[in-house]
Amino acid sequence: KRVISDKKYSEQRLDVLSALVLAENTLNGPSTKQRRLIVSLALSVGTQMKTFKDEELFPLQVVIKKLDLISELRER
Repeated sequence: KRVISDKKYSEQRLDVLSALVLAENTLNGPSTKQRRLIVSLALSVGTQMKTFKDEELFPLQVVIKKLDLISELRER
């Protein structure tokens, strides 16, 4: 919401916003290896401009890590 509320859309801000929307849309669906990779890459781009505060980013990283572990359970 912070990224959307900032109406100064530079090219870099639009890239961050697009990456976050991509991550959000990719999480809606089955947790395949490709989807998890896309989410990781999109979040890497989306967090480049300090989009998230540290206290917001850490819980998100923990949830993504748990999702990876649960998704790979069958392979293990």
